[in-house]
Amino acid sequence: MTHSSTILQAHTRCLELLKAHPHSQTLQSCKTQLEYLQELVDGRRQDAQRLYEIILGVYAAREFEALDMRFAEMLYAVEDVVKTLKAVRVE
Repeated sequence: MTHSSTILQAHTRCLELLKAHPHSQTLQSCKTQLEYLQELVDGRRQDAQRLYEIILGVYAAREFEALDMRFAEMLYAVEDVVKTLKAVRVE
């Protein structure tokens, strides 16, 4: 699975969950972070500084493991992508 498809899969699931829970601040934050990462991976964004503000793994552990393990696993996979991006973009 590519970085882009990993992020897209998590984003799609996030949007599904937002339909059921439209007022969830955590899901809104996940959506924003996933959209930033997608833009970064696709080359539509160049500012990688925000990589260090991504907390999707924290959300996965604290919020989603008990509620939706599938989504939590997707967020962990995205965190792995973030680690890779950080390593590639060492400045």
